[in-house]
Amino acid sequence: MIRSISSSLIMVFIVLSSFLSGCGQKYPPGMAKPYPTIVIVKYGDGTPLGGAKVVFTPKDTAQVGGKWSISATTDKTGKAELYTDGVYKGVPAGSYTVTVSKIDLIGDPPPPNPMNAEEKKAFDEYMRSGKKQERVSVVADKYGDVKSTPLTVEIKKSKNEVPLEIGDAVKIPKPLHRLM
Repeated sequence: MIRSISSSLIMVFIVLSSFLSGCGQKYPPGMAKPYPTIVIVKYGDGTPLGGAKVVFTPKDTAQVGGKWSISATTDKTGKAELYTDGVYKGVPAGSYTVTVSKIDLIGDPPPPNPMNAEEKKAFDEYMRSGKKQERVSVVADKYGDVKSTPLTVEIKKSKNEVPLEIGDAVKIPKPLHRLM
């Protein structure tokens, strides 16, 4: 009888412990609770922008519980679900400045570094042909800079869906920076 009461109490303790430890997600000290947030990025003509990096920068870091990184990359439909610190699903309530950027590679990619005579010949032909591959931004520069972006949002203490329009598609050359 005593053994069965002890076993029952231990079982109740285990169930309660596992229930209480699973209640709510734990956040780092000082982080405000994030709320589910989806962005939908489109050009001015309504075309979705896939593969774009979207970053939310809090206007007041105290309001959101500190300076946490909040970002996502859009899918082919222009949608992205934002995460705080790359782990916590959602965005703390508050006001944000939003940046959007995307770099594409256009043109003909070079062949791999030559490892034998045949590959060297292909590489030399490519270099003589005048073909090249360029890096271009497909989003106007103002949207990629926190100081010049006109994009701002207010995240509420509920589920958020944020449409973002970034104007016309552009192709702004972005040279590779080589370290010397």
